[in-house]
Amino acid sequence: MKILKVLLPILLIVLISCSKDDIQNDVGYQEANYTFYKSANLFSEAENNRSAEYSKAFKIVSVNRTDNKLEIKLSYEGSCDNNKFEVIWSGAIMESWPMQTTLFVKRSAENCKNDGKTFEETLIIDLKKFMGDDLDLENTVFHVCNGSIEKGNPNDVVSTSNTNN
Repeated sequence: MKILKVLLPILLIVLISCSKDDIQNDVGYQEANYTFYKSANLFSEAENNRSAEYSKAFKIVSVNRTDNKLEIKLSYEGSCDNNKFEVIWSGAIMESWPMQTTLFVKRSAENCKNDGKTFEETLIIDLKKFMGDDLDLENTVFHVCNGSIEKGNPNDVVSTSNTNN
């Protein structure tokens, strides 16, 4: 039942996002340790292909939100060159109460060494900057999906709402 509560909103968001022509462009915004994409195409690709082949392995340690900042704490094993993260949003918000939306996180890296080291990074996303002022971000629930874990795994989605509500 818990999985159904998580998967149903994601399915609805995917269905809504696929029908919106105005969000089909792949807009990327480079930040310090990630690129934020607003793209229905990339979102659909992440939803359909998420796996260890689609994204280098990592774990979502926590997702916290305060006001308009979303902090996604990640961990991964092994030293790698060109370690990069992508945060992918379809541009769709499910207009329920509370409103909900989904983000995917994808990791790419090269020349990884299995040296037993664990690294942590925190992606800090300015929601107003990327999603605009028109949305009711304060009351929106964010579902953050791990692009390296197949759908249905208990660790594939972490959700959060505003901690100042």
